[in-house]
Amino acid sequence: MSKKILLPLLIFVLIVFGALYLLEEKEDSEITQVEETVQEEIVMEKDTAEWEIFANNDFSYTAQYPQNWEIDSDDFERVWFYNEMEEIAILFASETATQTGFPEYELITQEETLVDGNPANTSLLYSENTRAILTVFESENHPHFLMMTYECTDDSRDEKMMEFNEEFLSRITFQ
Repeated sequence: MSKKILLPLLIFVLIVFGALYLLEEKEDSEITQVEETVQEEIVMEKDTAEWEIFANNDFSYTAQYPQNWEIDSDDFERVWFYNEMEEIAILFASETATQTGFPEYELITQEETLVDGNPANTSLLYSENTRAILTVFESENHPHFLMMTYECTDDSRDEKMMEFNEEFLSRITFQ
């Protein structure tokens, strides 16, 4: 074979192998992303599989929370559920505790939902490095609010946290 044919053929072969290598890398990257997404969903499912029960007899409700979370319920009108590792805290407050304002937050979105069959409004709020999901509702003529806060500087965690908030709200029942 002449050198005129050999050199272009060699370049062609290198281009083909290079393209195949890049396609393989892209497929591996996409597979890794899918595996990470599935893994996150499995972790979330596992986290919500076994929950503890907190009961507040003064306001006749129970709330389930993940078993690996901490709880602080010294005040009968307020209870804190929190996970320090995930930097997530949930405040569930009743009666006069619901009169608290949140001037440090600005509204992103607002939607209607239900808490144990009671109409509720859920708002996604933000401040500099923190997001808050605030749900306000009533039961048996008692006003309540649930506020979940989490560290976040952009909207990367919002969808997952909104889903978790809905899961938490679905585990509140009134007697």
